[in-house]
Amino acid sequence: MNFRKRKNCWRQDFKKREYVEGILEAAGVTALIAGLFYQSILAGAVLFFPVCILYMRIWEKEKTQKKRREFGRQFLDALQSLSAALNVGYSFENAMAEANKELKVIYQKEDRIRKEWEYMTRQMKINVSLEQILEEFSDRVDQEDVKNFVTVLAAVRKSGGSTAKVVRQTMQQIQEKEEVSREIDTMIAAKKMEFLIMAAIPFGMIAYMSLSFPDFVERLYTEFAGKCVMSACLLFYLAAFWMGMRIIRIEV
Repeated sequence: MNFRKRKNCWRQDFKKREYVEGILEAAGVTALIAGLFYQSILAGAVLFFPVCILYMRIWEKEKTQKKRREFGRQFLDALQSLSAALNVGYSFENAMAEANKELKVIYQKEDRIRKEWEYMTRQMKINVSLEQILEEFSDRVDQEDVKNFVTVLAAVRKSGGSTAKVVRQTMQQIQEKEEVSREIDTMIAAKKMEFLIMAAIPFGMIAYMSLSFPDFVERLYTEFAGKCVMSACLLFYLAAFWMGMRIIRIEV
């Protein structure tokens, strides 16, 4: 594993298959745009890189948000295992090891929480301080819940407080955030669908006009002025789509 901190620390969780799917989707979108707005293979070749870059930026943000939320649920499961071990009298270090055993049963080897937890337990075996292990864990995942947990836990351990209580409180906070997140998803699901339908309508209109009235729209594809009009429409559409995606993307 490469734990070097980077701008998007979740890219390491993207599978090659997912990247290939994203690029194929971008190619399909480029072909659709080139066909409907320009009716030209050359236009498709020219547009491929800019459209692909824009599409992959949106794709990466959506995928990253999904990975973050998945990890939030995984981290909650890890804390539940950790809390159970602390409640039966294990020290925090031994509770970490016990939680790792349960995570091996629940999650697959490539899941982020399992990789992170196994890495932390290996560090403990070579006598790396727990504070350093958790701090590096927080830096790698760069998630608010983990940062808060590590910060509070470090303060409690220094003051001699109850680490089991910190774990329980963190679990409760994450559970509350999950509930709020599900409620928000439910409320805006219809709006997201409306946005996607509206985003598809211009393509349907252009396709309908091209098939039903080819002579009427011919100048848009053959004359320079027509190509400029279609290019302006495309730029306006892409800008509107980008803004729409930013509006419907809500992070909790």
